[in-house]
Amino acid sequence: MALWANLLLISGPWGSNFVLVKLITESMYLFAYAALRGFVAMTALLAWVASRRRALPACGSNPLPRLRKTIGHMVILGTTNRWLTNVLTAAAPSQVDSAVVAMPQAAVPLMVAALARERRAGVRS
Repeated sequence: MALWANLLLISGPWGSNFVLVKLITESMYLFAYAALRGFVAMTALLAWVASRRRALPACGSNPLPRLRKTIGHMVILGTTNRWLTNVLTAAAPSQVDSAVVAMPQAAVPLMVAALARERRAGVRS
């Protein structure tokens, strides 16, 4: 029961995000907004990594090929999962009413919980 209460608590701010996005993008360019969100997320992630104070793993004698492959994966993931979605998220409320966009967005935590439960049930059997 506590899980569902937490998910409902999370869904409110998650869905109201679009109302705020619509207000922000009226005075800011879409790409500037996406860049700002990315910068804030990067800063938070770097602060978290720095707070852990762990040594970086050794890369072996020739880390360059592995580094290139890793950077390529980061570029693909960053494009599909971050900056492009941030721009589309900011563009959506400018095209339709933010309430229409907020309703499915607010349901995302609940859908993730349902999918996770189904996946767990499939793993057990």
